[in-house]
Amino acid sequence: TVNSEPVDKTYTAFEGLSKEGLSVTANFRSGKKRDLDNGELTINYVNGGNSFRVGETQVEISFTSEGVTKHAVISGITVNPVLVTAPDVEGKELIYNGQEQSVGNVVSDSYNIEGDVKGTNAGEYTFTISLKDKVNYAWTSGGTDDIVVNWSIGKATINTDDLKFDDMTVTYDGSKHGISVSGLPEGVTVTYEGNEQTNAGTYTVTAKFAVGENYEAIADMTAELTIETDGTVDPTPEEKDNTGLVIGLSAGGVVIVGLAVLAIVLIRRKRRS
Repeated sequence: TVNSEPVDKTYTAFEGLSKEGLSVTANFRSGKKRDLDNGELTINYVNGGNSFRVGETQVEISFTSEGVTKHAVISGITVNPVLVTAPDVEGKELIYNGQEQSVGNVVSDSYNIEGDVKGTNAGEYTFTISLKDKVNYAWTSGGTDDIVVNWSIGKATINTDDLKFDDMTVTYDGSKHGISVSGLPEGVTVTYEGNEQTNAGTYTVTAKFAVGENYEAIADMTAELTIETDGTVDPTPEEKDNTGLVIGLSAGGVVIVGLAVLAIVLIRRKRRS
């Protein structure tokens, strides 16, 4: 005879019956009665296992004596699912470091994981978490649906503190001149636009950098290349007159006008004669 039922009738899946408050008396054929120690009782769960499962509302207790087994049922049982906390890594961003990185410790006996929880290159990664048992387990956030987690590895920033691209002025000498960057970081390549000039003038040179997909881009840099003349070299096209004849200075400072002046002198001499 069940004199009093257990105090606790609400359980979580995989918990066993608490015998606190349970009182059972055995009635024998001889007419004798004896209050049973809880250790003498056998607990029989509906699922045939050794603990409750979600959906069960009762449990059986039994006692065997003199080859006879007596049964009693305790009803009014409530069994709730085990609450599982999903890994809190949604939107987590790591920074590229050249090594394989993990989003964190996301392993559990309660759920399965499919997808990328590790990565090396900068980019977006995704994995899915699914409960192994959607009857006896549920998410603390509610429900049992699979959870899709997105995380990423961000591009690293290259230190460009030592990167320089300065203006340069040279004197015309008939050869090509160009400007080069200094302090180029390891692994970075550079190309130039408007570089390698020969004629006198001022040129804007642009340096463009290639850093690879795992690094933040380095902005283009510009510098001025100036090629000057000293009066002893071939002049620029702007120093020619409308006839296409050259006007310039000799090394001694004598004006060289060209063939047009020579022709005028010869005509005047012919008229005088």
